[in-house]
Amino acid sequence: MRALHRGLIRVVVGLAAAAPMAAGVSAQATVKLDDPGALLEPCYQSVTVSNDGAFAVAFTVRAENSDPFSTEWTTYFGRSEARTLDVGDVGVGEHTPVHVEAVAAFGNPFKSRDFSFCHNGHTKLIEAKGTAADPWFEER
Repeated sequence: MRALHRGLIRVVVGLAAAAPMAAGVSAQATVKLDDPGALLEPCYQSVTVSNDGAFAVAFTVRAENSDPFSTEWTTYFGRSEARTLDVGDVGVGEHTPVHVEAVAAFGNPFKSRDFSFCHNGHTKLIEAKGTAADPWFEER
């Protein structure tokens, strides 16, 4: 019975060691904790909110690190409209963690997951959906 138990343990340990490699990840892969951008990839230079909902929406981009900042809020804009904010225009540092805060007129506020800022020309898309009675936002 002990031999069977030891054999099962060896198989489980062997499978656990092979799982990262089977997923295309090196068993030696590490994340440098002194590089905050490594934790928040991919990174984006700008944010676009597209309003596909039946309500008006406004948004800002914020960082809440040791040097907090916020872009100016956009004006409220309606259905089938979009607004883009270039995060680099406010002088935020490369690989700074930021997030989007949006609000539907008369609705609940939305806060996106954090992502990293970098000067790369990429744009993060957030879509406003639903109705004034039931607004929501989807990150793309």
